[in-house]
Amino acid sequence: VYYHQGCTLGDPEACARRDELKSSEPIDCDRDLMRCTFQALRARDLVQLDQACTRGVADACALLMGEYADEPAIERTYLTQACQLGNPMACQGLGQRLAPDCTGTCYEPDPEQAAAAQLLACEAGFEEACAHLPP
Repeated sequence: VYYHQGCTLGDPEACARRDELKSSEPIDCDRDLMRCTFQALRARDLVQLDQACTRGVADACALLMGEYADEPAIERTYLTQACQLGNPMACQGLGQRLAPDCTGTCYEPDPEQAAAAQLLACEAGFEEACAHLPP
């Protein structure tokens, strides 16, 4: 999405990277982990996405989280990894699901971890997360 936006705004390097990511040519994941992740997403290759998550691609973890909505323990693991790897949307979601006042999809309440996750999201600019920080 970021490369597409950059291209739309006229950045030729963003256009080149966007096109490179969309290429269906096989890629060595050690050489370009982001492109490898994008290909895994397009192919719905959960094994390759898991490998990318394990190697530090926060978005791969976040994508996997959505694949395991029916298995809360696995979903939480991927959501936590995505947050720890720097995905602020994942941190916000994790904070909401761990909050004692959670509604909807919730995990066992953990106020301390919820506050830590919301703080990370808040510091990244997610104002809604800031509203859920303890006083």
